[in-house]
Amino acid sequence: RLGWTADYPTMDNFLYPNFFTGADNNYEEYSNPEMDQAMLDARQIQDDEERKAACRKICATIGKDMPVIPIMFYAHNYVGSERLKSFMYDAQTKPWFQTAELA
Repeated sequence: RLGWTADYPTMDNFLYPNFFTGADNNYEEYSNPEMDQAMLDARQIQDDEERKAACRKICATIGKDMPVIPIMFYAHNYVGSERLKSFMYDAQTKPWFQTAELA
């Protein structure tokens, strides 16, 4: 069982440590030189939307290669209220109380 939560809310934080050839968390020893180069290239893209698009392509290829088989996903349960207008959790599921608004 491999459990993984991002240290930083970026796609690269899931891709590089888990799927780059020789990376510390690449336990399945996945190696695809094309994807290695694509990850390095994506890291250089400064425009957020362009970088996300590049990472989505990388994810699609890695998904087709299927170096790991997901058998379970974490579930997070939250309770809401009609008294809240908005309440946000970030990519690491940390609540953003500072931006919460009451209805």
